Amino acid sequence: MTTYPKKKKDISKHVNVVELINTQKTKIKEILTQVINILKENEMNHRKKHRENKLIDCFPLTLNYYFEKIYETLNGNMPNEFGLIHIKFISESIDKFKKELAIRGIQDSYDLLNYHLDLIDYPIKMVTDYFSKDIQSRLNDKDINIFVFFIEKQVNEIIDMAKEIDAEYSSDL
Repeated sequence: MTTYPKKKKDISKHVNVVELINTQKTKIKEILTQVINILKENEMNHRKKHRENKLIDCFPLTLNYYFEKIYETLNGNMPNEFGLIHIKFISESIDKFKKELAIRGIQDSYDLLNYHLDLIDYPIKMVTDYFSKDIQSRLNDKDINIFVFFIEKQVNEIIDMAKEIDAEYSSDL
């Protein structure tokens, strides 16, 4: 390497480039190891903070019962108000789940989960409107049966994902 200082004589100095690259690799490895350790520590602290608060608890054990009662309402065995209250219970469970995700700051971390959560909003609204006295629905019993079936399957998918997230939070890195 040659330098050309303004008021001094030109200087020529040998630089071992291979050694310089190896030194850089070593320093970068040390820095990245520190960063990884900090990230792991932050992740573990986050998991410990939320470990006891299970996402699956957003969904009551009576969820299947709610769906049964909605189907009973659709079969004409119960008044619409009965179906309405049960679809609202299901909707409240989904809302509680979304809030828990937001509290953890992970509401945008799981694309597939968000896909299912986005899909479920419209059919819940349609079923709610169908059972509501105040809104005239353009859907019939068969349409609503399909929507309820779809909601049930989506809720089961969401519950499975909640269990996976809970298992992840229960484990160490």
